[in-house]
Amino acid sequence: MKRAIFCLVYCLCVSLIAGCQETAKKQKPESNMKTQKIPKIMVGVWEANSSEEGAKWAFEIEPDGSIPKLVHPIAGKVNVKEGGYEAEGPDPGTYATFVMGPCKSSFDAATGIFTVHIVLDEFDMKLPQGEITGKSDDYFKGKVSKDGKTWKADWFFYSSLDGGSPPNIDEVNANPGKLVFHKLDIDKLAKPKKVK
Repeated sequence: MKRAIFCLVYCLCVSLIAGCQETAKKQKPESNMKTQKIPKIMVGVWEANSSEEGAKWAFEIEPDGSIPKLVHPIAGKVNVKEGGYEAEGPDPGTYATFVMGPCKSSFDAATGIFTVHIVLDEFDMKLPQGEITGKSDDYFKGKVSKDGKTWKADWFFYSSLDGGSPPNIDEVNANPGKLVFHKLDIDKLAKPKKVK
């Protein structure tokens, strides 16, 4: 099972990055986002499945806009406050290391746009087939529904592999991924099941 998960992460990483190996031309979305107070309706855990089989994004949003924990399609579950993590692979000599960068969210009250910026400063995966290193820079931008349960976001992913070309920013900006996040009801998840 661990081998299958490790290989899935590797394949996902390659597929996410493979389409982004062109020369950079334009600006990424605003990268000077400041952590700020977030409306209560957006505080909590947001989760979305991407089009990739088994790939998932999830963020825990705090009232100040910080993101203490997340689920990343490449890195898996990450405690951002710890800065990342290391894991041994299923085969001898295999491993994975993930170093997180800034992870934050912001809300524009004038437009109703909610934005999340996730930076994976460095990943290094040693696999039986070889080693893959790189970085990932992801932006999510869109409106949250009036009831606060759904967030339809454009996903801009600027990822690159060491030794490869930087992402084609024009292409990424013109073709964002489309994700629908759902807010998890922590109260319902935390309630114990009734024993009959």
